[in-house]
Amino acid sequence: MEQLKRSRIKENAEFIWHHLCDNCLWTFAQLREATGLSELDFNLAVGWLASEDKISFVSTENNVSIALAANVYI
Repeated sequence: MEQLKRSRIKENAEFIWHHLCDNCLWTFAQLREATGLSELDFNLAVGWLASEDKISFVSTENNVSIALAANVYI
């Protein structure tokens, strides 16, 4: 298996982040399909964004959606 490099994970995270700039809620499936990333690349990139507090997760009845986090610093 190819060694996953941090730079590739970060690039994929930036790619996902740009998709989220429309300020809409995306389900995991919708966002993964829109980005065309493999399941592994997508999950690693979402984890990267979550660890940096760049995204938030919204739970509905039977889905979890992703959106940009609203980070407000006063």
